[in-house]
Amino acid sequence: MAVLNEQVRERVRREFEGLEEGVRLVVFTQEFECEHCRENTSLAREVASLSDKLDVEVYNFALDKEAVERYGVDKIPAIVVEGEKDYGIRFYGVPSGYEFASFLEAIKAVSAGKSGLSPETKEALRGLKEPIHLQVVVTLPDHTAPWLCSWHRGWLWRATWCGRTWWRARSLRTWCRNTTSLPSPRRW
Repeated sequence: MAVLNEQVRERVRREFEGLEEGVRLVVFTQEFECEHCRENTSLAREVASLSDKLDVEVYNFALDKEAVERYGVDKIPAIVVEGEKDYGIRFYGVPSGYEFASFLEAIKAVSAGKSGLSPETKEALRGLKEPIHLQVVVTLPDHTAPWLCSWHRGWLWRATWCGRTWWRARSLRTWCRNTTSLPSPRRW
């Protein structure tokens, strides 16, 4: 069963016509105790079917421990967006709603191998001395998600030792209940 309607599929096909290099969507899933895993895997496969530049690899989170460790995935459902190298881009939860645009932008950026950052910003990021791990938690009505995820991805692109993750709160309810979170950010 298709996750995307035909109008969205056609628009995504057009978006992907400009992909430069191949991108691998590495999906982590399991069949039990994962409410949104099946939907996440279906979405990744459907998106990948819209361009010959995209491939999908699916790993069982409980059984494929080597892949889990290699990618540093610690929750499911998860999608790693990987190109020529692993930039550390992770989506936890199903990247749908407002976050779908962020997911598509991540695929395009990884394909191009470019962060979109200005030279000044790249220079400033070279000054980071310690590893950091920024996490963006996206809630259903959060219209700031595409902007924030794009900013977050580009900002960390230059520092390969930084982790970057996007979380869809709807898909990770248990984590959200057990974690203190801050309100949506404001643009600086």
